[in-house]
Amino acid sequence: MKTRLATVGDFPEIARLGANFWAQTAHAFIPYDEDSLLWYCGQMLGQRLLVVVESAGGVVGFAGAMIAPLLGNLRWRIAGELLWWIELEHRSTETSIALLKALKEHALLAGVHVLSLMKLDLLEPEQAAMLYARAGYGSSERAFTKVLQTCPRQRH
Repeated sequence: MKTRLATVGDFPEIARLGANFWAQTAHAFIPYDEDSLLWYCGQMLGQRLLVVVESAGGVVGFAGAMIAPLLGNLRWRIAGELLWWIELEHRSTETSIALLKALKEHALLAGVHVLSLMKLDLLEPEQAAMLYARAGYGSSERAFTKVLQTCPRQRH
């Protein structure tokens, strides 16, 4: 198992794994759009905050975050994790810790002061909370979501 900064060459695998990630979110009723995920991947890669974990030469997981100024003090930079996925057969505490450590190291290199992580309520929330707590992260917020309107289909 190896972690590293992602490359554009990893995008096809990330897109494939991203479909698995999307299916586990509360937004899974919205059709998965690979181009949307890849747009975000490009943004995160540009900020050097998209990392992958490999096993036997293939990408089996990824994590990504985006940087913004902190609301209460623009001199502080916060990175909000948007993507975190490890294929089921490769999930272990060791793999998860390695991916979290790689994301944190790249955030430090990017000048991030605060790293904010999320957990999916639909997918092993207790395990994610324990992993984050063991790594020194504290709970700070909880998001509540409501769809206000549907998006019309785009014409191609």
